[in-house]
Amino acid sequence: MHSQHDTHAVTLLCISPNRGPWKVIDDVEIATAEWVHWFNTYRPHGALGGATPAAFRSDYFSAMPWAA
Repeated sequence: MHSQHDTHAVTLLCISPNRGPWKVIDDVEIATAEWVHWFNTYRPHGALGGATPAAFRSDYFSAMPWAA
């Protein structure tokens, strides 16, 4: 868990437009929400063949029979 925390903290500092210094807990919450959005939407994912989660989801649902 410690390693994941460190990775999250470093990523927050690197990709968040709200890079700090954070003065109040609200600043940390906003930066965390921005990171979660990036993580779930834009990051390339090895298990998805290098696709982003958003692209994979879009391709998956467009391939469904009801999407035609």
